[in-house]
Amino acid sequence: MSAQILDDERSRRAFLALAARACLGVSFAAALPWPLGAGGQVDGLKAGLGAGSATGGGKAKSLIYLFMRGGMSHIDTLDPKPGRKVQGEFAAIPTATGVQLSEHLPALARLAEHFALVRSLTSKEGSHDRGVYYVHTGYRPIGTIAHPDVGAWLARAKGTQNETLPAQVLIGRLNIGAGFLGSGYQPLRVDKPDQGLKNLEKPRLFTEDEYRRSMKLADELDGTFRAQHPHAAVEALSEAYLKAVRLMDSKDAEVFDISKESAKAREDYGQHPFGQGLLMARRLVERGVRFVEVELNGWDTHEDNFERVENLSQPLDKGLAALLLDLHRRGRLDTTMVVLASEFGRSPEINPRDGRDHHPKAFSALLAGGGIKGGAVYGRTDQDGREVEENPVSVQDLNATVAHAFGVDPEFELKSPEGRPFKFGGGGKPVLQLF
Repeated sequence: MSAQILDDERSRRAFLALAARACLGVSFAAALPWPLGAGGQVDGLKAGLGAGSATGGGKAKSLIYLFMRGGMSHIDTLDPKPGRKVQGEFAAIPTATGVQLSEHLPALARLAEHFALVRSLTSKEGSHDRGVYYVHTGYRPIGTIAHPDVGAWLARAKGTQNETLPAQVLIGRLNIGAGFLGSGYQPLRVDKPDQGLKNLEKPRLFTEDEYRRSMKLADELDGTFRAQHPHAAVEALSEAYLKAVRLMDSKDAEVFDISKESAKAREDYGQHPFGQGLLMARRLVERGVRFVEVELNGWDTHEDNFERVENLSQPLDKGLAALLLDLHRRGRLDTTMVVLASEFGRSPEINPRDGRDHHPKAFSALLAGGGIKGGAVYGRTDQDGREVEENPVSVQDLNATVAHAFGVDPEFELKSPEGRPFKFGGGGKPVLQLF
């Protein structure tokens, strides 16, 4: 047997093993995430669905969540303060709707009628790990329980749209995960979008018939163990393994291969991991993936804030503008919600290292699609971007706005294994003015 064949077989088995380890609680980051039951909304949540359709909610079917990891400076991106000392080195430019953005977001400025800005987010979590967890879950981290992130909540509430593909995909390295909802709702992680999803190829060691016979034999051998150990973790392991095999056998697996896109499409999104991740995200939601998170890391700009924000703004501007245009042209923006968020903002003060420090009191988010009213601006910070001056929005409210877009009641509760009740994303109030 050649070394190449052995390597291919090990890679395939490694891919399948990711699901096994995840379902037994050994590894969260690489877990296969799709819900273990049938597609569609989960029976236990029907009472919590359908809320808000009369006020513009319920249109979204998929969510592309852009997370600016590190704490994006609101003053240098979505909430500039022209004429003030805090503005720093960047100028502000007008958008198509008259509001202003940083000069380094020109493509987004031309598309302002397609998105809304929330300029009054506020939080009390000023450290990265706690802030990231808080924004994603709506709950502060505690040692006794792991809370589900918004993607897991959506998968639990709305189920899958494609029986073969996972309900959630994470493009990047950040992962909060399913918490007490269990490993069946963990995201499938793609580290590098240009490399797609690795180890999906069938083993070249066997013919198709031999491969099928080996899988049947493995199932028969495992059946004895399953019968002797009828535990939830064993059932989840078996189901996840079958899901992995089903994905390997499916033509839907090609959705992870962005090389199938035209050279122009790849260039439009930008030859940067973030832009290519957004291109993959568009492909995934077209095939029915419910939630895709794409991470852009590097916003912790305690030093060289302006140089670093300018460099980060280039792939953000190009990639997000391409995504919004692509979804719009394909007629999918109405049913695909796009959210850009960060764990907190940056300080108005510029420190001696030409940087800005953590500032959870006030920061910004961008929302588009899924019933969101384009061109809207909600909330306001003071003249230096230091405090929220009008219409504060908590991270729970942001999560509730997502829930509303999907027609899920953010007040609906699920109980942890310990019997403690928790609400979708922390149970905030949706910002209905955005719809």
